[in-house]
Amino acid sequence: MKMSEADTLPQAIFFRRPPPPDNAPAADLNKEIVVDMVIDSAGKVWSIKTVGEPDKDLIGASTRWKFVPALRLGCPVASRLRLGVTPFQ
Repeated sequence: MKMSEADTLPQAIFFRRPPPPDNAPAADLNKEIVVDMVIDSAGKVWSIKTVGEPDKDLIGASTRWKFVPALRLGCPVASRLRLGVTPFQ
């Protein structure tokens, strides 16, 4: 997948987070997780990696996320996006 320099960043339109585990410590509920994603020209998550400790639930939830894709000269293009996610807020 070739990445082009985009004029606009992708915008989230469907961004559902996984539910918290029943036994999750309160401190973990507000912890931000940084993810690096590739969003394709159709606005779907092509790949995702967490920065630091892996979070399988968050990665699994990302398969259903939808974005308005990045644009270059008015045309949708694939792009990379680093995003901070607070999974349980």
